[in-house]
Amino acid sequence: MQTQFLDADCSVEFKFRGQRQAARIAQPKQIKLGGASAQDSDSEDDETSKHLFDNFSALEKTVMEINEEDEDDLKRFMNPNPKQRRTLADIIAEKLEEKKTAMTEVMSDAPLSEEIDDTVRSHFIKIGEVLAHYRSGKLPKGFKASPSFPNWMQLLDLTKPDKWTAASVYAATRMFVSNLPKFHFKDFCSFILLPRVRDDIAEYKRLNFHLFQALHKAIYKPGDFYEGIVLPLCEVRCCLHFVICHV
Repeated sequence: MQTQFLDADCSVEFKFRGQRQAARIAQPKQIKLGGASAQDSDSEDDETSKHLFDNFSALEKTVMEINEEDEDDLKRFMNPNPKQRRTLADIIAEKLEEKKTAMTEVMSDAPLSEEIDDTVRSHFIKIGEVLAHYRSGKLPKGFKASPSFPNWMQLLDLTKPDKWTAASVYAATRMFVSNLPKFHFKDFCSFILLPRVRDDIAEYKRLNFHLFQALHKAIYKPGDFYEGIVLPLCEVRCCLHFVICHV
């Protein structure tokens, strides 16, 4: 078998082609980030902006084209005189006004103190003397029956509640919170319990334990406690912080 050799020209040509292929393989490929060129991107942005502008123009034309029937419906939907928002201060002021009105009606409907029988008057005056020295034990029977009378406030006034002992206030609070109807106990809190609490704190710079128990017992009717104790304290702001700190 005869071996054939390439001539010199073919060897040079093959060598040159091999070098070119090797150089092409060694050259790194340039990868374009972002896909299209800047010119293509600008053209796409222009098309998108034009599309959005056309949609906005169509929407604006649709909004502007409102017939009379739609306009009437819109006026009925939009209230020309909206209700004013009520603040917490407005609500408290309204509650206080309702309380004053209710108290005026109660006092006007109740019989006058001159109409109380002399026997009943003298009996409750003696009850007041007992309550002025009361420490513990049973309460007078007439005093226990006082919540059932319509004019119980006038009967209690005959006993001079400002002279009661702290134990008497606690015993009376227990009795009236259990026997008075709803929203009637607030009068007891306003005219008897709260003044005693204020006076005791002002005089002794602390709250008596029996009066503290009376306040705790009064919470069993939270609505009456709020209207008879909390709201009157809010009316006199200068005493509010002082009383709360001691209570």
